[in-house]
Amino acid sequence: LAEETVDILSDILEDAEGVFGDPVSMETYLTVIEGLGVLSIHRKTLDILTNILTTPSQIFFSTSEESALTAARQCASSVLCNALRILKVSSNTKTHLFTFINSSQSAHTELISGNSPDAISSKNIIYLNTITAIAAITPVLKPRETIEIAIPVIARRLEEPNPKAEQLLWDSLGNIGLTCEDIVFREIVSFVLQHKMNFVKVSRTSHTLARMSGRPIRFYKTYLECILTVFIDRAAGLQKNSTDTLLLSELRELSNLVRIICDRPEFQLIIERGESTSQIIMQSSEGINGTENEDSTSEDLFSLIRNFWLYCSIYILQPNGQWPRDWSYMLISIAAKTPPLLLVGTTRTLEAELGSHSILKAKMSEGTASKVKNTFAVLLPGVSYESRNLSFFQCAYLLTVYQIESLRAKRNCASFLVEYLKDEKLYGTEIYTFLEVIAEEIAKSYTKEILVLNPTGPIITEYMEMLIFESAHRLGRVRRFASKTINHVIKVIPATLWNSNLFSMMLDVLQYLDGVGNVGKEHRGERERRLQKHAKGKLEFVNQLDAIGAKQDFYELTLGWILMANKKSTSETTGLLARYLVEIDIKFPDLTASKNSLLTRLINKFYSHPDTDITVNRSLGKSALYMGEIRGMISVMGTLNGGTLRSTELQISERIQSDLRLLVSKESSTIKSQDMQNLNALLNQAAALIISTEDIDEELLHCVSWTPVLLFSPPVMDIAVPVWTWISTARPDVTMQLLDDL
Repeated sequence: LAEETVDILSDILEDAEGVFGDPVSMETYLTVIEGLGVLSIHRKTLDILTNILTTPSQIFFSTSEESALTAARQCASSVLCNALRILKVSSNTKTHLFTFINSSQSAHTELISGNSPDAISSKNIIYLNTITAIAAITPVLKPRETIEIAIPVIARRLEEPNPKAEQLLWDSLGNIGLTCEDIVFREIVSFVLQHKMNFVKVSRTSHTLARMSGRPIRFYKTYLECILTVFIDRAAGLQKNSTDTLLLSELRELSNLVRIICDRPEFQLIIERGESTSQIIMQSSEGINGTENEDSTSEDLFSLIRNFWLYCSIYILQPNGQWPRDWSYMLISIAAKTPPLLLVGTTRTLEAELGSHSILKAKMSEGTASKVKNTFAVLLPGVSYESRNLSFFQCAYLLTVYQIESLRAKRNCASFLVEYLKDEKLYGTEIYTFLEVIAEEIAKSYTKEILVLNPTGPIITEYMEMLIFESAHRLGRVRRFASKTINHVIKVIPATLWNSNLFSMMLDVLQYLDGVGNVGKEHRGERERRLQKHAKGKLEFVNQLDAIGAKQDFYELTLGWILMANKKSTSETTGLLARYLVEIDIKFPDLTASKNSLLTRLINKFYSHPDTDITVNRSLGKSALYMGEIRGMISVMGTLNGGTLRSTELQISERIQSDLRLLVSKESSTIKSQDMQNLNALLNQAAALIISTEDIDEELLHCVSWTPVLLFSPPVMDIAVPVWTWISTARPDVTMQLLDDL
């Protein structure tokens, strides 16, 4: 059956006279070629597909539409590649490669000799077909065969004065780079770099390579290095003529290629700090292709990225501090994946680093230097007078940092601002004050954007967690920036005061600092585990003075936070504090506040403050009592019944609901004081169970909402309102459901 089917398909491809009816359409031809792909294991299939491309087939004379002809040769070449892959015979693959190479060379020779128009048309089709086929079958060649045989065939044609089908040749190189292994991709990139000064030639290949998706991170690294190298070499021309329209257009297109790479979700740039250096790491978000998740980059790539931004800030940025409209959207994407421009290597000063490892080592004109200084003064008018004493190197660096972090903030990321302030090489230098001003300016703008977007979402929580952690840093000026920014965020977005995650983190960090130097190793473990729950990193101090300074500053920050929250809402603040104290008392007894601890001092300050309502304070002991009762019930019933934690929680829930329904069933006139005491206990036990369980029992929550309503009276409401408040402050995630029930 396969034999007969293959013969029929072959006859259709050669049906010049329309023997099978009407003349065959291009759509039918393509369907037939794909049909041969289904029968690729048959011995005749490879020969038929090869003849289609090298004879050439009637297909290529059935229409003059170039897009249809391109589709036909690409379809035949792709099906041939799949057939070779299925057969897995390397000698067979190499034979077909040489068949296409010989046909290509023969056709090319006759095209140059200039025979009759019909002959030229036929040879031109063969030439285009075979070049396409050579590129298409490279994925099934050995990498060395691709590098030593296939690529040189195409490269030789490009080296000619007026290469035939030049665009196809560049496209073919790009397709080879996209579909082959790392070593082949690097070879294509190297060839592109050899022609980097002829932008028109490499542009098409570069765009083809930029389409790569789902490849290991090393591909992105290699290609990013290539495009940035071309950009920097071309941008050097701006030093002679910064208004060259053609050159600016080329640079814009190269920047767009960088943007395409940066927009890939699997491509990430993260910062990893060491003792004396900062290195960039490119990481796959999902571990592409299995084993290799990340690949450390060299300092060369960091220098390329830095030089890219220096050129953009010096020559592309307009004097008013704005980016040209057709540049801004690209640079926002690139900034989001750019690491902070910290000082790397062994150099100790900014001037030494930029003077030897950046584009600034070349002499800049006075006009360029003046433009950079004026632009910086326009963007930061508050320090315009002081900036007059900055060197050109310092001004260019600060302007570049300002632009990168401003653009990055537009992608909801401002966490790298503090990295500059933490850099030991920058700390205390002449430019450090300006870095502080830049960080504060961008932080304020970022907070305003969050207020518009989502003031209670995960973005603000993540941002505040970073600031809280850095508020305990060993460097005083880092702590000052973080604390100042936290107070600004609280002022703009007061709801952050009662974010339970942030509240808990503040107290955990305070407890950790309280234990530095004061507790043994056996008790330090719990503090470190609590701290690691919130932050990626460690709080380390060089000496005791650093630790004492951080401890005192953080205590003042935490106290100010709690007192400000208390002034606005005592009930919510007390609820959060009660939940925290109960949690650590039950889960982390080693962290229970001692008499002289910072946490005890904080609590005493809180309860002695005039803004604190003494009636609300009583709920602290009540909360601890009922949380303890529920924990005890779970422990005892779990031991007796031997069930899972969830089944035990449900049994307790059903028991509480049953007792509440029993109270509701009584006549209101028969409700006694003992019943009111039982109602108080049951509602508080229900609230404690709701707060302490991960999966809420909706029936229990509904019961807590409606039982007081059904028994409505002033004394009942006096019991119910604190219970509802406790639930809403301790479990903000169920507040809307509680209000909906009410």
